[in-house]
Amino acid sequence: TLIANLRSKGKFGIVNVSSGIATTLLPGDKVTHYKFKIPINVEAESFCLISKQFDIAKLIRESTTIIWDEALMTNKHALEALDSSLNDILNSDAPFGGGGVMILGRDFHLVLSIVGFKDK
Repeated sequence: TLIANLRSKGKFGIVNVSSGIATTLLPGDKVTHYKFKIPINVEAESFCLISKQFDIAKLIRESTTIIWDEALMTNKHALEALDSSLNDILNSDAPFGGGGVMILGRDFHLVLSIVGFKDK
């Protein structure tokens, strides 16, 4: 709905998800690691493998919104890698490059509850 609203106003947004199963619900869109070239074995100083000349860098510069569904279920270093890469692509020190709106989603219904127990 958010992307349809943006497109109706002539704006562009990028939608991606953290898992392969969820990507089937978003036609034409990809898993975040693939789309933003986030390393599979992401670490604290990891960086997305996106050159400023890549097509995805052009899409990032043209987009007003990035929606990352299931973002809060991924490794924090993946978010940090994307943040650093967007700063580089958009020549900014603002969070996520400051180029637009970054929406990080999570479906709390899909997360198992943690219940403490005690041995008797």
